[in-house]
Amino acid sequence: MRKLIALSLLVLSACSPQPETSKGDVTVTLPPGTGPWQIWTYNGEPIEYETVEYFGTDDVRVIRYPVYVSVTGQFIHKSGKPFTTVKNETIYWAQNGDFVTDRHNIIPRRIFSLHGEPLSNAEPLLLKEQLLEAKADMVNQL
Repeated sequence: MRKLIALSLLVLSACSPQPETSKGDVTVTLPPGTGPWQIWTYNGEPIEYETVEYFGTDDVRVIRYPVYVSVTGQFIHKSGKPFTTVKNETIYWAQNGDFVTDRHNIIPRRIFSLHGEPLSNAEPLLLKEQLLEAKADMVNQL
């Protein structure tokens, strides 16, 4: 139970926006197409959004959702539903790599996770399609 409480607090603190503001555009450069595009690390690992859900007496689970980005740069579920902060702000991937809300608040990347751990601000990210295309190009050059 202590692990569940600690995990819940971690998830809630990760969702809290920081008071800084961004002056850049709220759109990362995306490839042609309509998306959505899944977000991966350079090592080919998908990043996730974790939430704790209650399914009845003694049935509480950590649910992990893959993270996608829409054509507008908004972080979404594959279904198109946006990921939001605790203050119900939608989250975007800015051109400079920051994660920003629709109110232009910069938030830490730890709102998402990698292998069940908060995502580091230093972790390089890209789109799954970009990584697969780069790997295909490398194979063709050999």
